[in-house]
Amino acid sequence: MTVQNIVQQQWVENQIKDIRTYSGITKPFTMDSALIRDLHIDSLEMLELITAIEQYTEKSISDHIWMQWYRLQDIADYLSTVFEPKK
Repeated sequence: MTVQNIVQQQWVENQIKDIRTYSGITKPFTMDSALIRDLHIDSLEMLELITAIEQYTEKSISDHIWMQWYRLQDIADYLSTVFEPKK
């Protein structure tokens, strides 16, 4: 795992912690946690997360991309592709 991947995972974890603070959910999670089943992310929270990611990456996310996200790791993987070094 690269330093960049660790930074992106930490960013995702921090965003989820912020969103969960508003909902009052304090259950622990991992990068393998499912967004809906484990984290109970609702549609408004998902919109907040997508907006935060778009601001972080400075790129808009099409629906077909975020609709494939099931786990937190899926988001971290997306960020890895966005911030992949150019060759």
